[in-house]
Amino acid sequence: MGTWGTGPFENDDAADLCAELADADPAQQAEMLRAVLRRAADNTGYLEIDDAQAAIAAAAVVAAWSAGHAVVGAPELADLGAVAVPADLAPSARQALDRVSGPNSEWRSLWGEGTDLNDVLTELATIRSALPNA
Repeated sequence: MGTWGTGPFENDDAADLCAELADADPAQQAEMLRAVLRRAADNTGYLEIDDAQAAIAAAAVVAAWSAGHAVVGAPELADLGAVAVPADLAPSARQALDRVSGPNSEWRSLWGEGTDLNDVLTELATIRSALPNA
């Protein structure tokens, strides 16, 4: 797990997602986010760390784009500006965050081994509170 901080973009999986979004056709970006969020939200088995971290980053992107500003802490996306976010992405983001922080998640297990669990859960709560209500 290439992680260097508790923020939603401070890991390799989030950096990969940011790079993919930056390189994508703007018309495809929302669909890319939808796929990442569903991969986490619809997983009924053990949620692996790479899918969890990508889902957290995708939820943070949805929250930021819904608010009409670039994602803070993701310089790879700074040039994208505001992107139209379909209304169904916010509920998908909430479901993904629930799944990531749940008991059958490698992300939760790994953070639970250290002292930073409260910090990362606070990060998730901040993202959740920035998501628009559907």
